[in-house]
Amino acid sequence: MKESSWRVDLSESAAIRSTLPLIASWLALFLVLAPAIRADVESVRAATPPDLVGRKSPLEATPERIAAARQRYLENCVLCHGAKGDGRGPASRALRPHPMNFSNADLMATVSDGELFHAISAGSHGSAMLGYAQNFDEEKIWELVVYLRKFSESGDHDTSQSQPQPKPESHP
Repeated sequence: MKESSWRVDLSESAAIRSTLPLIASWLALFLVLAPAIRADVESVRAATPPDLVGRKSPLEATPERIAAARQRYLENCVLCHGAKGDGRGPASRALRPHPMNFSNADLMATVSDGELFHAISAGSHGSAMLGYAQNFDEEKIWELVVYLRKFSESGDHDTSQSQPQPKPESHP
């Protein structure tokens, strides 16, 4: 029986054989990472009240607000989200899903300020992200949202050289 002439014998093509592992690696990486990114953003969006989904921060990014939010980030967020906002803080290895990568401009373009506000204030269901509504008033949470946006903008917002300042103790 004669074989069809349309078949390609992959074992004889060196060019195809050498690129198949690369193609397979990229495909595997995409299949692993794409659902995780989608699931993270979709879970945040699904939990966000409709009035916050497309909302922009009401605050301007003043130097004073950025400095205050940076300090808050160092005290409360850096352990999971990392000094560069890339979701690679010391605790991130043990967390599933991984903390959000604020330095990924493509990802951050898909998340509204209102969605970030809700995730910070109420937490993110199905993750280790706790809500901070009892710790911070709305203005402080909006300041954090403004600060988080800085990680995906050009420029260096690495906080790794900074040491968090101790929180003042309250005395009765």
